[in-house]
Amino acid sequence: PKFSDFTPPDKSEISEKAGFSFLASPNTIPDSIKVTIKNEPVKVQIEGKSGTSAKISGKLPASLHAGSFARINITGEASNSCSGSDGWLVKIVP
Repeated sequence: PKFSDFTPPDKSEISEKAGFSFLASPNTIPDSIKVTIKNEPVKVQIEGKSGTSAKISGKLPASLHAGSFARINITGEASNSCSGSDGWLVKIVP
C-alpha cells in the first residue's frame, strides 16, 4: 500500500490535539491500517471502501504538548499480501 496527501504537511507546526489525515491507496485493506504517535496507538476514522482510495483521519493524543515533535507513523497491508509503512513529522505548538 501507498500513503499520500498528508495533512497537515510534513514538518508543519500544529496545535495540541489537532486533527490529521492522509489517503491510503486503493489496494490497501482499510481494517489493516494502524497509526501510532510516539509508540501510542491512535484511533482513526476510515472513509472509503476496499478498491477505492480511503481517507484516514484522527487527532493527536492529549499526551503531546507544545514544544515537542511527533512522527505520525502509518502501517498497513495490501490485498496482494504486501505491507507498507510511511509517516511524517509535525511540531506541536501552543
